[in-house]
Amino acid sequence: MFRHIHIKNVLPVTLIALCMLSTACAQTSIVRSNCDLPSSNRLNAAIAEAQATLAQRDCAARFDDIFDRLIYIAQNDTDTNNRREFSDFLNWSRDQNLINTRQAKDLYTRYFSHKFVSLPRDYQTCTHCREIGTITRAMKAELVSKQTGLLKICGERDLYARAAAEYEDLQIILEATCKACQNGE
Repeated sequence: MFRHIHIKNVLPVTLIALCMLSTACAQTSIVRSNCDLPSSNRLNAAIAEAQATLAQRDCAARFDDIFDRLIYIAQNDTDTNNRREFSDFLNWSRDQNLINTRQAKDLYTRYFSHKFVSLPRDYQTCTHCREIGTITRAMKAELVSKQTGLLKICGERDLYARAAAEYEDLQIILEATCKACQNGE
């Protein structure tokens, strides 16, 4: 059945198929999103830019980069209202399903609260003593984030001092807990 197919019969059919495919591809336009980072020097304008960008379906993957850019911009636009601005932005991001509730809370707490998210919830038990170095480094890094958020972005010296004091207290508690655990073994 297929023995009698000649190249001259196949060639026109192949050319027609290729033309149809190339025409279909040419008519299909590829829509590229503009997922640029905010460029405004004012936080509220930068947040509006960020929301416009993140509202585009293809830009959700840029959330971390955009959040980092907002943190950078806010450091040059210090205001006590910036905590509210970031809270509203994180709640909006959660409502848009860009981040979940836990991520929104952790990001806000990491920068704008005296509490530490890097501290395990059950830090007064012996289970974390093997990881004490990792926990301590994570808390130190978080204290730097709090310095950025509370001092540089919000100008909240008292709240940052409270976070720094809590950091010191937690270091003592963690050390004492692990020492007690070692003595109890």
